[in-house]
Amino acid sequence: MDYDNKLTKHIIKSILSILLLCQPALANNYYIDPIDGLDTNNGSVSAWQTLGKIGSSTFSAGDNIYLANNGTHSGYRLRLGQSGTAGNPITTSTYTIGGGTNTGFATIDGQNSLSQIVYSESKNYQTYKNLNIINGTGVTTDGVVLFRTCTSIIWDNCTIGTSSGGTQGLLIQGGTSSVVSNGTITGQSSEGLKVGTYGGAQNYGAIIQGMNITNNGSSGVLMFNVTDFSISTSTVLWNRGYANVFVQVEEAGYTTQNFSIASVTANYGGTGTINNGSGIAIAVNQTLESNGTITNGTVENCTTNFNKEYGVLVGWNSNNITLKNGVSNYNGRLGLVPGTPVYGNGIEMYAYHGIPDVGPNVLVEGYECAYNGTNGLGDGQGIRNDSNCGSCTIRYNYLHDNEGAGYSYSNTISESYPVEVYGNLIVNNGLEWDSNNSNWSSIVLHNIQGASTFNTLRFYNNVIDGGQFGIYIQSLHTGTPGDRYYNNIFINVPQYVFQDATANKLTREDYNIWQTIGTGTGYNGWTQGQGTNTLNVDPSFVDAITANYRLNWNSPAINLGTSTLQYFQDYYGNSAPYGVIDRGIHEFQGLAGAGRMTASGGVMTASGGVMTSQ
Repeated sequence: MDYDNKLTKHIIKSILSILLLCQPALANNYYIDPIDGLDTNNGSVSAWQTLGKIGSSTFSAGDNIYLANNGTHSGYRLRLGQSGTAGNPITTSTYTIGGGTNTGFATIDGQNSLSQIVYSESKNYQTYKNLNIINGTGVTTDGVVLFRTCTSIIWDNCTIGTSSGGTQGLLIQGGTSSVVSNGTITGQSSEGLKVGTYGGAQNYGAIIQGMNITNNGSSGVLMFNVTDFSISTSTVLWNRGYANVFVQVEEAGYTTQNFSIASVTANYGGTGTINNGSGIAIAVNQTLESNGTITNGTVENCTTNFNKEYGVLVGWNSNNITLKNGVSNYNGRLGLVPGTPVYGNGIEMYAYHGIPDVGPNVLVEGYECAYNGTNGLGDGQGIRNDSNCGSCTIRYNYLHDNEGAGYSYSNTISESYPVEVYGNLIVNNGLEWDSNNSNWSSIVLHNIQGASTFNTLRFYNNVIDGGQFGIYIQSLHTGTPGDRYYNNIFINVPQYVFQDATANKLTREDYNIWQTIGTGTGYNGWTQGQGTNTLNVDPSFVDAITANYRLNWNSPAINLGTSTLQYFQDYYGNSAPYGVIDRGIHEFQGLAGAGRMTASGGVMTASGGVMTSQ
């Protein structure tokens, strides 16, 4: 009996010990009141007065530091010298004196004389919430708020206001697992938010979400030499640097990799005196050329409108990049000085110094690129593959009403990676005339190089509606045949569907359908490579006027394409091929192999005596 009692007591004691070990750290609360506090107080029962007490005091994991919002905190920096622990951070936030009506954030004022107003170095598990930081100053290595080589810093629901000098708003150097969320950074003289290396140490695992970053002197967000980061559900507008959101390698030998940019609005980039300014830019610093890499990144569901140069730029040693389901409209329309060499393209893929260093494996899918242009001063193209961009796939995009071409492709050396362009709807482009007529075209090809061992450009299963020309080859095309144009449908082309200004006779088209208007015709300068299976007929769309480019049941495009291409889904999301592949962007879902007049399973319905596809 005594043994049983002793055993029971031992078990209870062990359980209590384990429970005590599992309890969160006991939190102490400290208060700073700039009006009624005194630094001779203990800070807990009675408030301190200045931020200087934070730097001269010792805090423990789980402690809370509350700054009163009844007045301005100034004269000292907020420098917290201790770390919290996982699950028990040291938290600095706002409190309201006496439950009064003042519910705003506590304000820390640098009075234009302090840099690094909030600063922590080599400390971990600190949280900052509901703070308002204003009037900082400093140089570009300072930051109004600076976290250096820290782990698990949370900066939440805070505002960083106007600064002077050349400083960033929030600078994170090195460290891991930082979270910046639900706040505002505006009016900084340099970048709004900059995350990168320090002393050779890269930053890992940064999360940026729910931010509003506007009207800063350089980029809104600059991520350089960073691994495993994400930017989401944020608004980044009116920043005057190279891009609203700039993903970069800034130092030789580094890699920026494994990142996601999702549901970000990045409009009105480049509003300063510089000649460039994109919504989102992904590129190694030009001066590094091949000595740096950006890889494995996704940009999804983002909006990049009204930027000075490009909506989205992918360039300079960037590979395995996916751009998906975004909108990139009205770029190049910021009231430019006449003659300013800006391009105004929706999406630009560009390599530097002739190095074939964009790609491999760049995908652009599901984008709308429209109304891009510079009122005649630049390209104004929907999507441009420019200067040696290999292994790019452009598919299921809606490219319309651009001043320049809907899609443009150029390279200056033999490219060993093919570019595939398929399933795109390209409508009413080439609205702005230029001296060589190329900007009147839906598709423009420049300086295309060919080789006997590969196909340079494969352009298939697209619909092109409008534009003075369908495809316009502008300049020199050398080598042996490599480019292929199959299964496309061209309508409402008033001049030439296939225009080759160089009469080089090297490209090949076949299995296309074209229908011109007025005096338009099929070929000019394209004296060889004309396909024997290309048709000059009405493709019989359901209703092209309302942008419904699905095929009617009696369309000559059904089951008459060539199936030698890798094409598994049409523009509308249907599986392809359904039987023999169709031409255009719609794979008619009739009974496979039964011809064009087969109705099956409700695929074709009768309405007013007219058979239509669904």
